[in-house]
Amino acid sequence: LPPKHPKKLKMKTFSRTVKLSQLCSIGVQLSHGSGKILQDIQKRHDLQTREKGPCDFITLADLTIQKYIIGSLKDEWPSLKIIGEEDPEECDKIAVEYEHHLNDHLIDYNWNISGEFNIKDLTVWIDPVDATWDLTEGLLDHVTNLIGISHLGN
Repeated sequence: LPPKHPKKLKMKTFSRTVKLSQLCSIGVQLSHGSGKILQDIQKRHDLQTREKGPCDFITLADLTIQKYIIGSLKDEWPSLKIIGEEDPEECDKIAVEYEHHLNDHLIDYNWNISGEFNIKDLTVWIDPVDATWDLTEGLLDHVTNLIGISHLGN
């Protein structure tokens, strides 16, 4: 599990711009941390599955992971626009024990991605557990999460 006392990054800033390489690096790390959260919830047999709509399920993992990702991104970039699949009010009810621990080495890694963008032009889209139905059936090889980045709607 990600440690409860994360190391704060040197890069943390309330900047109006975001380096795409840093955002991608943090996205990869949060996706990895999300996998650890999912494994923890799965091991505890504590999915708390319920139906949102016809053939559309939600679990404790969906809510916990979305809150973890959004909270972590907002820690780094408070004004970043983030849209998650799950209802933010439901996520707020979840007590998240997981804090991110971002690896400075990966932040500094040359992702061969260039560009610095105005934060107001970016939107991050999150599907915390893609293939929730597969998760409820124990088909973990089919389960992933999605963190997408949109610039000016593209």
